[in-house]
Amino acid sequence: MRDLDEKIRIIIIEPAPVVASTLKEILNLKGYEASAFTDPIQGLDAVLAEGPNLVIAAVVMPEATGIELAIQVKQSCLDCKILLWSGAPETTILIKMAQAQGYEFEIIPKPIYPEALLSKIREVISDPLVAQGA
Repeated sequence: MRDLDEKIRIIIIEPAPVVASTLKEILNLKGYEASAFTDPIQGLDAVLAEGPNLVIAAVVMPEATGIELAIQVKQSCLDCKILLWSGAPETTILIKMAQAQGYEFEIIPKPIYPEALLSKIREVISDPLVAQGA
């Protein structure tokens, strides 16, 4: 169990630099310890090295899909939660491929308003701030 004083660590893997840095800033301002990567391979390396509480990854990226990354994370970082986001139509096909391998991932739609994303993050990681009504 996580110490209540310990910050929740979140790694963002998003190929669009502006989106990645904006999301990182929002999460850091809200009290999370967030880092962002635009390169999926560097992001995966960071996830495997740091073992964050949550990974937020785009589904469609160069070099690797968010689904491929999520599967690798699930195999190596059992306690890590994963949120995938996408606005791309090919997401359905990728999700069906993951399901065929026995994996279930939640996909949130892009674009998403920051407050809606923060609410989803609290829900996924069972953030104690939810219980406090924050």
